[in-house]
Amino acid sequence: MRPLHDYCTGLMLPVNKGASTMKRVILTSSSGVGLALADRADMVIPFIYRFVSGPPPTADHLNSYLGARESWFDPMHWSDCVRIRQSPLIRRPDRAGGLLWVCETYGVDLIELWFDPEPNSQLQLIWILDYLRPNHPSQRS
Repeated sequence: MRPLHDYCTGLMLPVNKGASTMKRVILTSSSGVGLALADRADMVIPFIYRFVSGPPPTADHLNSYLGARESWFDPMHWSDCVRIRQSPLIRRPDRAGGLLWVCETYGVDLIELWFDPEPNSQLQLIWILDYLRPNHPSQRS
């Protein structure tokens, strides 16, 4: 595992304000999976998509990855990459929810983005920043 300072840590997104106990979530590339064992956050979510080889995933596919799970037969969902024992933050039934809904419901105060400097991780970072922007189409009601 790489040292923690090798990851991009300059971006932290406040979610809820005024909570008494700070809850943190780390979004990371697949190379940051070891962060779940480092006890740096209440939940660590690695992204597994490859953007630099082969056809890129469609926008709908990526939005369904972070959105609410439509059925338990969906091919991949963000919660599939989060180990239950290492993330007691959320109850099992709520793991089908969209990532932003889970963060709001469970009072997450801070979402940290830790991504490697290699090209695929940087493309993942661009995608997640686009998804988290306030006027992203998937967040409209």
